[in-house]
Amino acid sequence: MICSIFLTAFPLEQLSLNISFNIIIIIMSTENIKDQIISFIKTLPDDITLEDIMYHLYAREKIFRGIKDADDGKKVSNEEAKETIETWFESNGMNVR
Repeated sequence: MICSIFLTAFPLEQLSLNISFNIIIIIMSTENIKDQIISFIKTLPDDITLEDIMYHLYAREKIFRGIKDADDGKKVSNEEAKETIETWFESNGMNVR
């Protein structure tokens, strides 16, 4: 079975606890996407807003897509990313050094 780990953090004040963030680890298995999403939503607080659910689903998709891209070799080193970002800033007249 192939599994991925998804981490999400949200303020615990929504859960009436007195620490800043809660990390939820969800093991995603070979379930179909509909069942994965239903299971994921069930882990969220009961008083969560629709906007927050949409955000968490969006973030989940971006994380999984990034993991898949990395597994497929579609990644750059930290140094390459830093150089690209510096080039963006410099092309906009901003000095990053």
